[in-house]
Amino acid sequence: YVAGGRVEGDLAVSRGLGDFRFKDVDTVLVGAAGARGGDSSSSPESSSNSSESNSNTVMIHADDQKVSPVPDIIVQNRNRELDEFIIVACDGIWDVQTNMECTKMIAEIFAEGESDIGFICEEALDICLRRGSKDNMTALVVKFPAQPIGKGGGVLARRELREAAERENDEDEEGGKKSQRIDTTEGSIS
Repeated sequence: YVAGGRVEGDLAVSRGLGDFRFKDVDTVLVGAAGARGGDSSSSPESSSNSSESNSNTVMIHADDQKVSPVPDIIVQNRNRELDEFIIVACDGIWDVQTNMECTKMIAEIFAEGESDIGFICEEALDICLRRGSKDNMTALVVKFPAQPIGKGGGVLARRELREAAERENDEDEEGGKKSQRIDTTEGSIS
């Protein structure tokens, strides 16, 4: 079952391809022979590799398992003149932002002059960490020719601004503590 967009309320559907605990290679069905009206070892679905000929083990087709390794394939026509990029990411990204927020974020990074796709992906992951993502994160960005790259310092400029703001914040906190200590020694707290 899928609850809250997760297989058995636990596994995000987008990650289902790698989680083998949700993929039973075979399942022992108690009374399978009786339910089918015959010996399960003679059915076409039964395990032909089974060492026990009277086994009640029945192979389950991949499409019928909780999580299937068989992908749903959707062909999306794209507009070569308008489509700018695609982002493919796992649930650690989508847990803290919507599709539109992520698209806007990536577009802003391109607009700020970044052309290095690796830096763009790193920045997306860093932003998600700062937003509180606790899940594993992977992001893949594919840039199409229609994507403009603006002028500016890109991700490195963003990092420098962040570091400067953090230093200023640290200095403000230290200065506030010092002035508070000074004020405290004088008998008042400002």
